[in-house]
Amino acid sequence: RNVGFAPSLPQAADEGLFAGLANAGADGDRRSLFTDMLSQLKDAASGTMRERTDARLQTLREQNERLAAHQRLDLGNGTEFNKFAPHGRVKRVMGSSRNLLLQALDAQPDMATRVELSLPEIDADACEGCLRCTRACPTGALLPDAQDGTLSLDWRYCIGCGLCESACPRNAITLTTKPVSEAAC
Repeated sequence: RNVGFAPSLPQAADEGLFAGLANAGADGDRRSLFTDMLSQLKDAASGTMRERTDARLQTLREQNERLAAHQRLDLGNGTEFNKFAPHGRVKRVMGSSRNLLLQALDAQPDMATRVELSLPEIDADACEGCLRCTRACPTGALLPDAQDGTLSLDWRYCIGCGLCESACPRNAITLTTKPVSEAAC
């Protein structure tokens, strides 16, 4: 809540930053001395020095990297085998901005009428069931049903890119803009 700054470097940072500089003058040239000092000052100012030396920050960074890798690989989500999907598995990718939007909608459901999304609208009569749109979808918002292969849309994953619309050979998909309150129905 309050942001402040210290007018001087902490004692430990002073020692780590300038200890090598006192001894470097004898065996190094001035140019390398100043470039080393500049790189160390940049590390101290940007926080990378603290990140390297603080075990808690390293642990937090490792946890975040592990979580991001887990989400990219889509591990352990209990997805059943889907014989209509490529390789039998439905890919699901949700970006962080969409995740934040869904959390905001959970916290304040009344804002669902004010937030508009571009979503595909599927004409079931024109659809021939080729599922090219599901292969073109980068997030897995369009997916075939595991039992009968009928096309379904999970609006939470759709980013409105329009790749499904251009992949459909029968023009059965059109992008429309609608409020989230209508999409969630």
